[in-house]
Amino acid sequence: MSALNSLTQTDRLEAKTHELEIKLTAQIADLKTRMEANIDGCKAESSDLRVDVAVLKSSHKFVLWILGGFAIMALSFVFGLSVLTLLRSLR
Repeated sequence: MSALNSLTQTDRLEAKTHELEIKLTAQIADLKTRMEANIDGCKAESSDLRVDVAVLKSSHKFVLWILGGFAIMALSFVFGLSVLTLLRSLR
């Protein structure tokens, strides 16, 4: 009877171990799919960020060109006023 009892206990332990293996395998597979989805999301966000940075860099250059043009116009205006003032003082 004791040998039969130990066999049933062993069988129960094997069944429990098998159930745990199945549960752990399912949880690991679920975790893997979640992590892969997270990684894909991070990759998409980083590529979007790269595109945004590229747009900002090009728009930054555009703004610098516009500001440079305004600076040249302002300096030419100041230079023109100073030339007029110098010409008047020469008379």
